[in-house]
Amino acid sequence: MLAASDRRVLEAYLLGQLGPQERAAIEARYFEDDELFEHMEAIEDEWIAAYLRRELSSAQRAAFESGYLNSPERRQKVDFAAALMERIPGMRGSEARGSVWRAIAEFLEAQPMALRSSATLAALLLLIGLPASLWQVSRLGSEMDRLRREAVEKRAEAAQTATRLADEQGLRARLEQQLARLTTVSFVLMPGLERGSESALEAPRGASVIRLQLELERDERDIGYRAVLYNSEGRVVWSQDLSEFHSRESSRSPVAIVPAGLLPNGQYRVSLLARQAEVASYTFRIVRK
Repeated sequence: MLAASDRRVLEAYLLGQLGPQERAAIEARYFEDDELFEHMEAIEDEWIAAYLRRELSSAQRAAFESGYLNSPERRQKVDFAAALMERIPGMRGSEARGSVWRAIAEFLEAQPMALRSSATLAALLLLIGLPASLWQVSRLGSEMDRLRREAVEKRAEAAQTATRLADEQGLRARLEQQLARLTTVSFVLMPGLERGSESALEAPRGASVIRLQLELERDERDIGYRAVLYNSEGRVVWSQDLSEFHSRESSRSPVAIVPAGLLPNGQYRVSLLARQAEVASYTFRIVRK
């Protein structure tokens, strides 16, 4: 048995009162669910019968005319039902309740066997089946429209994906070109050196990146490190989380990658932190050649 809430949804669908997404969801369901399709047909028949018998309120009649009678197939179906009601006894008047097609079936059952087996009956049954065929065509047409919309959306998504891929490939190529132009200078720093005994690091003036390998007294690879670089005046000139670089390096020590432009000639100190506490300190002096 159809729930009242489901019936209201199907009625709203027939009267064109659902949004595009809700309408598409209903069409997807009744295309696959025969029972739902039968409920839809029954509700549609009842509305057509009530409309032709003038049983609808003014608001319902206006909704039916604006929301349902908006396609040639539906108008043809209503016109055909109206013509049958004029010709078949018991289908006119408010006392004849229910589906138009149920009234037709009752009329046929009341006829003599000879009429039911005649060519006239065959022609009548053919006419009766016409609206159902039209509904099937409309149903298939709706499904084709849905499939066409999905195809258009998928083509648009594929075009967007291709555009993004091309953009990403172009960006990667530009980055690779920039990296190829970078000149990297590497140094190894030992912890615990005092000022005056620090290492002198000779960096070419054309260097773009200075790589500092920070040696440790013991390996603690699982610790997340952070390096903070101070100048001779004690100001922070650079800091970096080294956990990512450490995990990718083959060495047992964390590695800091510092832009060379931040290191003019002078004395510097690197504070290596783990869990917000200093675990090592490195002093060095940059000498530009």
